[in-house]
Amino acid sequence: MIVAFIIALFVSIIGVWMVDKSEKDAIRKRFVGRNPISIDEFMAILDLDAGQDCVNDALEELSVIFYVQKELILPTDRFDIEFAPLKGSELSSAITDLELQIDYEAKKNGIDIKSLNIRTVRDFIAFKQNRNSASGLR
Repeated sequence: MIVAFIIALFVSIIGVWMVDKSEKDAIRKRFVGRNPISIDEFMAILDLDAGQDCVNDALEELSVIFYVQKELILPTDRFDIEFAPLKGSELSSAITDLELQIDYEAKKNGIDIKSLNIRTVRDFIAFKQNRNSASGLR
C-alpha cells in the first residue's frame, strides 16, 4: 500500500515537472532569434513615463516568472501570445502565478482588480508604477 502511494506520488511529481518544463521551453522558443536590448533601448520603446528602477524591477519579475532573459522582453509582448501557457496547462501555468501576484498587489494597494486590463508588458509596468505611486513609493 505504501509502495503504491510512493510510486503514484513519484509519477505525479514527474508529470507536473514535465508539464512545467514543456511550458517553459515553449515560452523560451518564442523568444529565440531576438536580439537582446539594453534597458535604455527598452525605455525608448516603452512610451511610458516610468522610472528605470521600476521598469528594471518589473522586467526582472517577468524574467523569473517566465524563465525568459529580461533583455529579450519587449514592451509590446502580450501575455496571451508571447507568454501564453501551453494548451491544457492554463490552470498551473506561469501566467496564473502572475495573475495571482497582480491580484494580491492590487488588493494590498486598494486598486480595483476589475479596473485592470493588463495585456502587455507595458500594461504590467504601468500597473507596477501606479501600485508604487498608490503606496507612496516612486
